[in-house]
Amino acid sequence: MAPSPFRIAYVSQLDPQDVRAFSGIAHFAFRALQQHVGEVTAFRAPPIPRRWTRRVGCALRYALGTGRALGPARFDVAFVLHASNVCAGLPRRIPLVYCADVTWQAYEGYYARPLPLRPWQLRLRRALERRCLRRADLLVFSSQWAADSAVRHYGVPAERVEVIPYGANLPLAPHWSEPSERAHAPVLELLFLGVEWGRKGGAYALEAVRALNRWGVPAHLTVCGCVPPADEEVPGCVTVIPFLDKGVPADAARFHGLLRRAHFLLLPTRAEAMGLVFGEANAYGLPAITTRTGGIPSVVEDGVNGRLLPLSASGEDFARVIADEWRDREAWVRASHRARQRFEERLNWDAWGRSLHAALARRFSARGSRTSIALAPLSQA
Repeated sequence: MAPSPFRIAYVSQLDPQDVRAFSGIAHFAFRALQQHVGEVTAFRAPPIPRRWTRRVGCALRYALGTGRALGPARFDVAFVLHASNVCAGLPRRIPLVYCADVTWQAYEGYYARPLPLRPWQLRLRRALERRCLRRADLLVFSSQWAADSAVRHYGVPAERVEVIPYGANLPLAPHWSEPSERAHAPVLELLFLGVEWGRKGGAYALEAVRALNRWGVPAHLTVCGCVPPADEEVPGCVTVIPFLDKGVPADAARFHGLLRRAHFLLLPTRAEAMGLVFGEANAYGLPAITTRTGGIPSVVEDGVNGRLLPLSASGEDFARVIADEWRDREAWVRASHRARQRFEERLNWDAWGRSLHAALARRFSARGSRTSIALAPLSQA
């Protein structure tokens, strides 16, 4: 018997109608809620100010203003997407469900990028997230890495946490083409997709394709989404496509063609909360060759829909794994089928919506009735 539909208040500073907002997550999550969870009402937020202090104030005013409309007569749950500062200020008149791909504690020190916040701003940011995570009735993270951080760093009871990976940000599942024909290609096609060359491990990808050709494995690498640094020598076996806008039909067709022709997604990323690109690659039957870091192991299972290498792996280490996987073409075809199967079973937004609906049903009752929930104290973790 299917769970009863829920009346959901969608609360986020991300516009659910903007397909570009947060890499499309806001749009596709909202649509999945509508299709699989119940009746959804979006509470639109005002424009986000540029200055951080004004941004926090705007979020809290949005939370308080929205909170006045959130009552059990209208809604069963409030679903808050990627806005811990908003979640921290919402009144708890109905159950709060907070959804994100990372905690602030996990983020700090993991991504090698400076935080443009003063010490007092960092303290406030941490306090708001702590309040959000400790008072939410259900936390939904896209990876076990983020879920473990909520339990370990914030003292959230494990039974209040669910792990549901985001789906591939594709409007429709691509038509499945039998990969046997691709398996007989004379040149191995590798695809690197990412907008941050350094964080995504671009130098390792270049080293890998050089090594493959040096070892007698004809290989070509397409870099899409970024440009190597000016001092990085790009060999002739590499094609660089700086940017493709999937909202432009010609660019979308070219992007589709890249995925259709490739044999592996090669992404030796240094830091990743989850990686929507792995679901996109799997949708086209591309096994992912990547690193065991952050939230990636919740999406890519070693030996199933890709291979996971340690962060210490060199470009040549990636090349060895790729060469081994490519040597047996029939085995590659089976790996391609497994990748597509993982997309169809788990890494799509329909699967996300159904899993979220089941998680809500286990914890709450729809249509105004709610289960009794014991909240963790709001003392510091």
